[in-house]
Amino acid sequence: MTQLLEHISQDFVKIFIAYLVNISALVFTIRYSYGKIKTNNKFVLTFYLINTIVFFVCYLFIKSNINVGISLGIFAVFTLMRYKTESIKVVEMTFVFLSIGLAFINSICIGVISIMIICFANLTIVGFTYFLSRMGNINEKSIKIVYQNIDLLHPNNRGTLYTDLSRVLHESVYKVEVLEIDFEKSRSVLTVYYY
Repeated sequence: MTQLLEHISQDFVKIFIAYLVNISALVFTIRYSYGKIKTNNKFVLTFYLINTIVFFVCYLFIKSNINVGISLGIFAVFTLMRYKTESIKVVEMTFVFLSIGLAFINSICIGVISIMIICFANLTIVGFTYFLSRMGNINEKSIKIVYQNIDLLHPNNRGTLYTDLSRVLHESVYKVEVLEIDFEKSRSVLTVYYY
């Protein structure tokens, strides 16, 4: 009985430390990388839940000697089913993949690879994500608006359109997509991209 409790206790400590490393990496990534890119927290709960579920399912599959490839296939099917129903941007899909990847790495390495290597892998992923979120167009934001001055939508008036939108939004507009134009009501729906 004592050996069983020691074995359970050792397994619990291993999974607790691995989950703590896993969730710490995810929290930092979501807060400081995704939070820098997006101000909309619509997907944050999804990232945390997917990460936690994948972590424990992979760990339980490994402990029960079920092939991890089967578990990844199951998650791929569920992910495709879920995200085919709603249009999701590349950034969100990247962070969904990142949360699955972190969970997978941290769950399969329990007791196989040293905690230092696992921490190094997590720091590398989190650090690289943090670095990339601070540079280039990754910090872009977008907003969908109804715009009344459809005369400025002509390609010859592109500069004036950007200037007008930058003035109205108090942001540096660098790209505009026209989603629809209603000539009868003299209005359009635009997606405006800015920094």
